[in-house]
Amino acid sequence: MSKVREYLKSRGYPENVVEGGLSRLISRWEETVREVVDGKVNDMDEYLNDLDGRQIIDEIHKHVPQALHGASSKRLETADARFLTNVERSENCLWGDRNAKNNGWTADHNWWYFHLAPGSIKE
Repeated sequence: MSKVREYLKSRGYPENVVEGGLSRLISRWEETVREVVDGKVNDMDEYLNDLDGRQIIDEIHKHVPQALHGASSKRLETADARFLTNVERSENCLWGDRNAKNNGWTADHNWWYFHLAPGSIKE
């Protein structure tokens, strides 16, 4: 089992996340970004779930830094840039200030939790 999958399993993520690993997470993030760009985000719960996927990628990068390199790194960088040019900054964490504080999320580091997609339910 790869170090990424070992990490995901140790954190209790669902089997489909563990088996798909980093590649699946990045692919899903790219799909989320396409939905944002195409204006197809209209369910806040699904949007938050997609943002959680980006958070998992960040966790992998912290705990298994060698996993995110080369093509994976470039794909993520491209998706992140597209995301940021197609969303609106939120003053508050979309999961709520209490969750942000409890998890140590900040607008600078966990920026995905502080941006609204056009068409998503407002704060």
